[in-house]
Amino acid sequence: MFNNSITPQSPSRVARSTMPSKIGGRLVSWDSARTGQRTACNSMIPSCLFSPETVRALAGNYCPSGSAAPVPCGAGRFSPFTNLTSENQCQDCPAGFFCPVGAPQPTPCSAGTYAASENSQRCTPCEAGTYQERQGSVTCVPCREGYYCEEGSVSGKQCPPATFGNTTGLDEASDCQPCPFGFYCPAGSTRDITACPAGSYGSPTASLSQLDQCVPCASPETSAEGSTECTRCIVGFFAHPLDVRPELECQACLPGAECPPNSNARNITLREGKWRLSSLSLDVYDCETKNNDFRTPCKGGDDAGVDGSGYCRDGHEGPKCEVCVNSSMWFDVREVQCVDCPDYRRNGAIFGGTLSFALIIFLIGYINTTRYSTSTRRKTKLEVILQRAYFRLLTLNLVPKLKLLIAFYQSVRTLPSVYDVGLPDEYDRYSSWFDWLGLDWTQLIAPGSCLDSGYAGRLLIRGLAPLGGMGAILLLYPIIAIIINKTKGDAGDPTPIKNNILQSINLVVFTAFCLVISVSTSIFSAWSCATYTDNSFEGTSRSFLREAPDIECGTTEHDEVKAVAYFLIAVWPVGMPILFIALLIPCREDIKHGKATKLARAVSFLHREYVETKYYWEPLFLVERLVIGGWLLLIPDRLAYIRIAVALLVCITYMATLMLLHPYKRPDIYLLATGSQFALVCVFIGAGATKIYDDLVEYNYACPLQDGEEVAKDIMGFSSSVDIVTVMLGFNFMVLIIFAGVTMFQSLTASSLPNVRLTATKQVPELTLRAGCIWHLFLSHIWSSGQDQVATI
Repeated sequence: MFNNSITPQSPSRVARSTMPSKIGGRLVSWDSARTGQRTACNSMIPSCLFSPETVRALAGNYCPSGSAAPVPCGAGRFSPFTNLTSENQCQDCPAGFFCPVGAPQPTPCSAGTYAASENSQRCTPCEAGTYQERQGSVTCVPCREGYYCEEGSVSGKQCPPATFGNTTGLDEASDCQPCPFGFYCPAGSTRDITACPAGSYGSPTASLSQLDQCVPCASPETSAEGSTECTRCIVGFFAHPLDVRPELECQACLPGAECPPNSNARNITLREGKWRLSSLSLDVYDCETKNNDFRTPCKGGDDAGVDGSGYCRDGHEGPKCEVCVNSSMWFDVREVQCVDCPDYRRNGAIFGGTLSFALIIFLIGYINTTRYSTSTRRKTKLEVILQRAYFRLLTLNLVPKLKLLIAFYQSVRTLPSVYDVGLPDEYDRYSSWFDWLGLDWTQLIAPGSCLDSGYAGRLLIRGLAPLGGMGAILLLYPIIAIIINKTKGDAGDPTPIKNNILQSINLVVFTAFCLVISVSTSIFSAWSCATYTDNSFEGTSRSFLREAPDIECGTTEHDEVKAVAYFLIAVWPVGMPILFIALLIPCREDIKHGKATKLARAVSFLHREYVETKYYWEPLFLVERLVIGGWLLLIPDRLAYIRIAVALLVCITYMATLMLLHPYKRPDIYLLATGSQFALVCVFIGAGATKIYDDLVEYNYACPLQDGEEVAKDIMGFSSSVDIVTVMLGFNFMVLIIFAGVTMFQSLTASSLPNVRLTATKQVPELTLRAGCIWHLFLSHIWSSGQDQVATI
């Protein structure tokens, strides 16, 4: 390294003196030559005549032999020594320094320049994109990130605000990159730029330079770090998927679901016992639940899977997880899980055998108890007891009352299936006492989807098997009656087969009366589809049969079910009223005039309790029951309120007609009929109120903070749907109380004295006087007995 402190050494043989020297044609002193300051002498020397021994060469110069003046070292070379005689004695200028002509020592390159090699006569400015902070440098370094360096830069300049330098070697401000949207970049920012914090966003059109330019999101919206818009929702809210709806819309979490931060419709978490059809459905449905141990087929979660199966426990799939994956299992609603299918062939044989045996025993007892015998044989004590009990029951008129009771509860049982009314568990707990009135005997043989032929086969069996049972009654009754007559020695009728068939008609009609509503409801259930939202954003939905949720409505499989249903409609909902009318029309005149013909007695089940002129009332009553229990299922599901309104209108119309025409003979039966009809009207009003209440609770209000439960309470005036159901249960039990009260009153007040009965009907004679009549006449061809009988009357 060279610097100004270097002192040239003089040759030893030349003594220092102050004699003047001639340099460049001027006379200078040694001292001035030594110090590098040339001073003109007083007189000019015309030529260099001095020899090297007499002329001392200055530093940075050399004097060849015979030179008239010192010769400077060339550019890029220097010499700190004096008295040099040759250019070869000049030294090379080192790298990082520059040496002009005649340089006594090298000069370091200034900051912002460099000399990369030796013998440099000048320093080179740093190229654009580089800089150098130090002197005497042999190279420049690349401009660091966040800066740009123009030519000759000492330290570089910071990238302007709202830009950043993401690499080294930038040479001008335009090389700095604009700050990405959603971030902010102060001056001199590098690639480690700072994002707008979560819960705020940056402009999507302008680069930012400081934090306070990030805009906070408006609640309940939020954002991730570095966002240009608010695309997320806070806890308790979920976002509509942006690929479905481009603008963010946060909505309060769905009922029965949980919404962690950054939830959207696809990944909200359903609670246990909840289900939905797809990840784009905003409608969450309640699954069946067994309350005592909270057993449910729906596990919930955040994965919808295929058709909602992701929300189901293992072994379950389909709507509300009520379809069994294993075809050898069926979904038991009471156990709310899939259970093994029974052996329906073995169960069918057992059920058929048991039913046949019970039917034969019943027919034997019925024939023995009710059939008039011409035998003079003394009756056994058991026969006498049974006949007295039978006649005692006849005085209570239990059959008409039981008909009204069965009709009422069969109509009430249709509320969930026909009218899509979600009744609380409290209602099911108490109304389950009357489930046997549904008479769905197929559940005992092949429940659910256990039949190989599927739901269509099960529906066909349920529609045709009762017809086989009624045919068995027509076949067995005459055979058993003939056997009993011959065993007892009765002469019998001249045409026993025909008469016995006629006598069995009442049993056949009674069977049809009990089964027609339950069978018809099953038939019309082929159109009862539960609709579930598939995509709330496109407004699409899918429907599945309520009775067979593995069958999607509108498919080929559903068309097969409907084809079976069309056939059975002709047999039951249409055929049975026609059958009742067809049985009454041939004997209508006999009924109107009170004649107890064989045919009139054979169909007495249809007209016995009615005034003679109102013999047609039973088919009319049946039509009302069929409309309520089946025909209204043809109204689409989306018009469920219309179903309830029509049912209510039908009930009110029938009740008004009942009260206007007064078709019943006995006041106690009329009281039960009007009471049960009034209760049915009230139950349907309660059902409509329950559905409105539940829909108000589940409605998606525009204001996310609006509580549907509070809205329902304010509008309906009930604290919950349980209050409405409690009133409905009250009307259910009111009918039962009326039935029990009237029957008990009659039993306690009935006379225990013998009474006269008609041998044709086994009934006490109807002694109501017609208008204009004041006496009854009893005409007997045997006066001796007639006196006693008239006295009894």
